[in-house]
This record gives sequence, C-alpha cells and structure tokens, in this order.
Amino acid sequence: MARLLIIGGGPIGTGAAQAALDDGVVTGILGIVDRDADVRQKLQGRFDCEGWSTSADVPPAEPGDRAIVAFSSRAEEVTKTIIRLLSSGYHVVTPAEELAWPERHVRDALASSAKSSRRSVIAVGANPGFSMDRLPLLLASSSRQVQAVRVERRVDSANHREGLRIRTGVGLTTEELAAGLRAGTHGHVGLSASARMLAVGLGWPAHDVSEHAQPILGDDGLVAGIRQQAEVRTPDGRTISLDITFALNLPDPLDRIVVDGTPRIEVEIAGGYPGVEGTTTQLAGALAECGDLTPDFYRPIDLPIDFG
Repeated sequence: MARLLIIGGGPIGTGAAQAALDDGVVTGILGIVDRDADVRQKLQGRFDCEGWSTSADVPPAEPGDRAIVAFSSRAEEVTKTIIRLLSSGYHVVTPAEELAWPERHVRDALASSAKSSRRSVIAVGANPGFSMDRLPLLLASSSRQVQAVRVERRVDSANHREGLRIRTGVGLTTEELAAGLRAGTHGHVGLSASARMLAVGLGWPAHDVSEHAQPILGDDGLVAGIRQQAEVRTPDGRTISLDITFALNLPDPLDRIVVDGTPRIEVEIAGGYPGVEGTTTQLAGALAECGDLTPDFYRPIDLPIDFG
C-alpha cells in the first residue's frame, strides 16, 4: 500500500490527504513540506509524520508512494517541484490551476519526466477540472449539432476560506484590483483553461479565447468580488461562454449549464458544486488511480469521464 507526501499545508492538500486516508487509498502520511514551521508542526502532530521546509529534503519514494503538490496555482512555481518528486519515484497529483492547460513547453517537460521516471502526474480540481469543463462536456456529449455551450457559476465568497476572498479582491479599491489582475495575483485562475478544454473536447478550434473581468462593488465603494468571463467563438459562429462570479453575500449561488443542441440540455446545481470539498474529492480519486495509469502527464481532459 502507498504512503502520501503532502507538499503545501493548506486546506486543499491536507483535506485531500485526510480523504485519501479515510477512503483507504493510502496507508499513512509520509511527511509534510511547508515553509511555515508552525504549520509543519501542527500537521506533523495531526498526521504523525515527518516534516521538512523544502521538497529537496524529502526521502526517495518506496514503490507506490504518492505526493500531493498543493502550494500554488501557478505552473512556474510547481513544475520544478513536481519534476523533482518524479525523479525521486513519486506519483504526483496537483490542483494547480495553470496545469489544467499548461503552455506546451511545460506540458512536454512534465510528460517527458513522468515517462522517464515511469510515474504519472495528474492535474485535477473542481474548477478548472470539473464544474466548468468536464461536466459541461459530458452533457454536451449527449446532444448533437451543438451550436453553443453556456456555463454560469455563482459563488458566495462569504461561505469560503479567506484565501478566496483575498484572491477575488474583497476590500480593495478598483484600481488595486485592476493592478492585481494585471500582475496575476488576483482573479480566478483557469477560466481560459476550462474554455480550451471544452473546445478541444467538442472538436472545435481552441486557440482563440477572449477574457474579460470586472469588479463587483459593495455599498462602501470597495470591491466585494469579481465577475470574469471567457468566450470561444468559431469561424462558423459556434460559441462557448463561461461566466463566473465571486462576491460577498451573493444571492442564489449555483452552477448552470446550457447546451444548445439537439436535444437542448439545461442543468442547474442549486448552491453550486462545492469548490474545496469538490477539489479534495477529485484529488483523492486521482491518488487512487495514479498508479494504474500509463506513465505520463494528464490534464483533466485527458482523463476518462468516470475517472476516480
């Protein structure tokens, strides 16, 4: 049976680790890697495991060992760590949003390292990875002559962790949020990835994605959230439209998917698919399956629809 290494002591990685333990996917936690000594000590006590400040210090894997890399959304920040873990013998799963649809050189580097190490790397998550791409694609596969796919996701950030509120600009001025969007420190990461995954899954051109973002203001004039949109439009007029809103005390949170085809399909998830719990579930499923896959790098769209 496999042991699990946690890279990043936040709620996503540790939640997935607990789910993997509860489901019998792993026999125990090998260790925790986090720069924060207090976080490490707390989790070492919780999981009865070792702790390190850097992944460079972790021991080589034993057969079947896995790792969760959950300390950043950014491809440039996690790729070197993943390659190091692969070379040490670990299968790797990650919720890093930018790896849902990475640039070609990143994808090639991860695939090459996985194959040479005879291990698998799987990028999964709730969004991107399910609610705005794989789930709509499943529904669209049940229709023909699809002309449009529209996905709306509304999230009440008051019911989510503080990190989400910070990332979506709550409490900032509009100028501060605009600067954060330009710098890549604010806003939802992965909307264009979801649009491209949907387009590829439908067999449509995926290279031309337009994105827009606008602040949602509170009564005090400060940012209370953000609305982001992405669109793919083919030369013959078929469209993919993704619309996601995060805001404090947002009424009627939901996920709504509309497929304009034959038949027309409309599905609504009242309350919305839960982001944190959904991501930990996706990660736990990937941890269960990663050892059975052909060594390679897998984006969410590369996985079978019943994966996990």
